[in-house]
Amino acid sequence: MFEQAEIEYINEIITSSDASKYAKSTLNRLYKIYDKHNNNKTKECFCSLTVRKIYFKKFTEWYEANT
Repeated sequence: MFEQAEIEYINEIITSSDASKYAKSTLNRLYKIYDKHNNNKTKECFCSLTVRKIYFKKFTEWYEANT
């Protein structure tokens, strides 16, 4: 389902520091991967750290369920 480059990037982010995990640019890139595999368009701004943490958790749960 996932390309090798996507898997490597996701695993790198999952094991990275909290500052990297919850960065707005990181979540935008992760959700491009999510949208690609779900035919979806995420329009979140990820402005709030709390929102970014929630979406990171949601993404990792989805990723682990699909690998």
